[in-house]
Amino acid sequence: SGATSITIGASNGTGVLDIGAPVDLAAKTVTLNSGQINESGDAISAGSLTLNLASSTGANAVKTTVDSLTANTTGGTDAVNKGISVDETNALTLNTINAGTGAVDIDADDNAITFTANTITSGDLTLTGSTLTDLDLATLATSGALVAKPKVTSSTIGLGDTSTGTFNLVNNEIAKVKSSGATSITIGASNGTGVLDMGSDIDLATKSLTINSGRINEAVDTLTAGSLALNLRSSTGSNALKTNINTLTVDTSNGTAALDKSININELDSINLGAVNTGTGNFLITSGGDITQTGVMTVAALNITNASGATTLTQNNAVSNLGAVDSTGGNFTLNNKQ
Repeated sequence: SGATSITIGASNGTGVLDIGAPVDLAAKTVTLNSGQINESGDAISAGSLTLNLASSTGANAVKTTVDSLTANTTGGTDAVNKGISVDETNALTLNTINAGTGAVDIDADDNAITFTANTITSGDLTLTGSTLTDLDLATLATSGALVAKPKVTSSTIGLGDTSTGTFNLVNNEIAKVKSSGATSITIGASNGTGVLDMGSDIDLATKSLTINSGRINEAVDTLTAGSLALNLRSSTGSNALKTNINTLTVDTSNGTAALDKSININELDSINLGAVNTGTGNFLITSGGDITQTGVMTVAALNITNASGATTLTQNNAVSNLGAVDSTGGNFTLNNKQ
């Protein structure tokens, strides 16, 4: 037809919507009102798509080929039924997304997700694409875990205004992530191998941050967070990072060679070490305060510089070689497993 907009379903509809074949409404403005949609195979093609869903039978899933998306799933009967997963095949512009406490998972494949001056409300929020564009325009009202990651695991990651990286977050976008209310923040795919570059100091103070990437080699700019988990898979050399954090966990054991598994941490203040696993790589740490430990350390060689506090490593550690230790600021204690 010649209609420019198409609405399917009553505004208060609660019946399940089933998609039995690809739906081609390309270039049209489409609104779907229904209960649950659970379709990960056949795609809906449209210019813009608005979803008003009131599920009582499970989380929602939809495969799309659209230019822009708006969604409201708050009619769902609980957090699970308010959840929505979107599998998009093209670049996508996100408008208002309101899932209440439901989980939102937007996957634009290896295409950009562009944000507008609207609010995204969710429990957990996962954003997957080639990059996130204009994230600072959006308001993120996230009450759960926030994950931002490239689709391609080898994609490089950039954090900060002058950073290089295909998947890039500038300072204003990082500030928006910090203010989102998310209980934890993860940057990078769990099996990511692309180099991570920092172009400035990164402020995620008080936040629980996980970084998944390839090599990090940053000795100038400081990464600030409450707790930091580093899962690094370098194939291009040893890792280095300057930090201002309370708690650190490290796993570089999936690096290509011993050098790629090695890491040098320069902490500005006191630090609590969780599990540290560098495999055959070395762990070097410089601290501006006390170093304490709650997780087991598995490293080839351990080098410590701590002229401002005590160093107490009292777990059942597996340290093959003890390198240079400077703990003139306090006592040094190391327990090593037999």
